[in-house]
Amino acid sequence: MAVLGLQGVRGGVGTTTITAALAWSLQMLGENVLVVDACPDNLLRLSFNVDFTHRQGWARA
Repeated sequence: MAVLGLQGVRGGVGTTTITAALAWSLQMLGENVLVVDACPDNLLRLSFNVDFTHRQGWARA
């Protein structure tokens, strides 16, 4: 099992977008993928069709 971690140097540099695209691509290749967004804004959810009004995440639990 490979583990890959991505971290942006600051907000707005595209780390969430790259993470979502990479996860989708690996899944399309038949890989099992687990994506964890450690950002308290929980914006990665928008890339996976989670309702925009659903703002609960680990930081707001």
